[in-house]
Amino acid sequence: MAYLPDDLPLPNTEEIDTQDWWAAAARKELVVQQCNSCDTFRHPPSPVCQSCHSFDSRLTPVSGQGEVISYILPHHPVHPALRDHPPYNVVVVQLADADVNMVGNLIDTPIEQVKVGQKVQVTWEERGGVTLPQWNRSG
Repeated sequence: MAYLPDDLPLPNTEEIDTQDWWAAAARKELVVQQCNSCDTFRHPPSPVCQSCHSFDSRLTPVSGQGEVISYILPHHPVHPALRDHPPYNVVVVQLADADVNMVGNLIDTPIEQVKVGQKVQVTWEERGGVTLPQWNRSG
């Protein structure tokens, strides 16, 4: 069962800059775009490196381990599908092996137990034909 309601809009997995990233997610492989010229990581994927302005990049597999560096607990529905959904969490995770942050939900943790500094591991959630990275507590 999905953490959030099934009738929320899904991301566009066909955008040219992100479709390879979504293809890796469909295989349940967490990758981060990395510049071939200066090795800078970037997320979300984009056509040009923010450090050296190179257009040459690759997708690098990462462990999926990280730490919650920020979170919010929305109580007001930001979409009609959330009108009857109780408060939920949205976490910002700093990846352990790439200098990038990813946003998702900490799906195995009651909202009152979400905190900055929690160690997390990526997990995968299927929703509407899209595989979404989410987070579980680890360690």
